[in-house]
Amino acid sequence: MLTSRIISIALLAATLPAIGRAQDTPVGLVSLVKGTVQIQRAGQKTPVVAKMADLVAAGDHLITGAGGEAVFIYCPDARSARLSPSGEVLFTASALEVTKGKLSDERKIAGCRLPATLGLSAASQQQVGLGKTRGFEMQLRAPVEGVFVSETRPTFSWEAVRDAVRYDVRLQNRAEQVLYKTTVTSTDFRYPADAPALEAGQKYWWRVSAIGKDGQMDLAGTFFQTLPAEQARKFKESEADLKKQIAAHPKDTGPRILLAFLYEENGMYDAAARAYNALSKQISDNEWIKARRNAMQEKLHWDKIE
Repeated sequence: MLTSRIISIALLAATLPAIGRAQDTPVGLVSLVKGTVQIQRAGQKTPVVAKMADLVAAGDHLITGAGGEAVFIYCPDARSARLSPSGEVLFTASALEVTKGKLSDERKIAGCRLPATLGLSAASQQQVGLGKTRGFEMQLRAPVEGVFVSETRPTFSWEAVRDAVRYDVRLQNRAEQVLYKTTVTSTDFRYPADAPALEAGQKYWWRVSAIGKDGQMDLAGTFFQTLPAEQARKFKESEADLKKQIAAHPKDTGPRILLAFLYEENGMYDAAARAYNALSKQISDNEWIKARRNAMQEKLHWDKIE
């Protein structure tokens, strides 16, 4: 277990942008850049151009030019703030030190967990892949193999099979007891309110059979897990808060990045992949975001992200 964690942390560190000394832990990130903005890394004399989604560590300085502004997230205080033009702020492990200019638009944030914590997540140690029965081509879209879900009545979806006239769906618990089965003509359905609710912290198997005019054409099956009750509660609170922030501040990438982190940390790799993919389109020059997207896509064995 210790060896796997060390390897996980090493692989994660390889994808992180430089943030001063190798042993430094991120304390925040730059979520919005306007005009001239630079970061002077701890121990470095020459500042570098700051970009959206850059991580900052203790000892780093965020510097704005005469016409520049920057919005950043500072996790020790779980808050977001805007640094005024011609400003400078020093990040430490316990506080922010404004040496020039001033901060404004300060607000509390939720789910402030930066990527250094993800390597230690129990959920992130899971090995997952795309659910598929050998010899068949049908693909399940959600939930995919090994991921976690927060809902006890999740939505199931899969890719359409050509010439299929219906789909037979079956859900089983850990003891292989059939909890629910149905037949639909669409390629998705929400687990109904009149079916037995799924229990928190449990593993479930689900299977879809594509049926054509002459019988079964294709078959796919996989498993997923529900989050423990308390973890699901905290996740839902953080997710709701971050989505509110995204709606209120659509140009600020900070809440979107934190939401992607939140999905990954809770083992929701399919949702994380889609969130990182959306971010990579919005922040096209950020290699770290692309690396996280590619890591999720590889973990899921996805050829593409839809």
